[in-house]
Amino acid sequence: MDGGCGVKTRAVQGHALPASAVDLLALDGDLVGVVLSDGSMLQTNGFAPPENVLGPGPRPVAVFDGVVHAVDGSQHALGDSRPRAYDVEGTGIAEWRSMPEGMALLMEDGRLVVMAHHAPPHVVAQDVEHLLAASSSSLMFVDRSGLQFRSLDSTAKDWQRPERGSTGERITAACHLPHGVAVAREGHGLDGLEDEVEVEIWREGVLERCFSHDDVVLRLLHTSLGLVLTDQSGGVHRATEDGLRELHRGTSSALDLLELGHELCVASWFHLHGLDATGVVWTVE
Repeated sequence: MDGGCGVKTRAVQGHALPASAVDLLALDGDLVGVVLSDGSMLQTNGFAPPENVLGPGPRPVAVFDGVVHAVDGSQHALGDSRPRAYDVEGTGIAEWRSMPEGMALLMEDGRLVVMAHHAPPHVVAQDVEHLLAASSSSLMFVDRSGLQFRSLDSTAKDWQRPERGSTGERITAACHLPHGVAVAREGHGLDGLEDEVEVEIWREGVLERCFSHDDVVLRLLHTSLGLVLTDQSGGVHRATEDGLRELHRGTSSALDLLELGHELCVASWFHLHGLDATGVVWTVE
């Protein structure tokens, strides 16, 4: 049908939720955990009606080996629907990233912890300020010395990205590439001068290329289309040999980005957009 103004729409089917959903967590198999605003969690495969698997309380941020890890640092059994109290004495989780065979947690006290299946937690670094990216073999994070690349096995060497510019900078995003890493930086301009935004390509600790951009980069992701970035004005861009090419321009910040099959899913404040190499394929408000 036509939704007006020439925009084609179609009905979306689903199940009503008892409260607003704030996150989706991967569970076993094809199951997904739907985190609600009160901290409770429902389980669904996308077709069957959701069922409650966690009671209200501190927001769950990850489920690992059947254990729910909550933002306050507490742990809970999946399937316990009783109300949960906040652990005010514990150390909370500031940031987290999924890994193919585990997850990385940045604790509020600055410890960077890696958890692998059926193994004790391993503290990789201390005094970490920001966790940028995690893969099966390495982590990227920011500490007081700058951006660090930390290998988790013998496939790569640890290295520290040298600071660039003389007026200070901020690392806003990073991702792993097949043979290197991509890093987005915001170089602080002097009084009256614009900040400098760049996307860097590093290979074996050597800066190979820089792409200039006109807005702060929020997300970087290596996809089947190559390197893709989102920015705070709603832009989605693809890195090419000739520079950055715009795939889409939204009306609010493009906050998150992931690849689903052969499509990119971009989340903004008010919309989800599905993109391919030609542009927008679908939109959900």
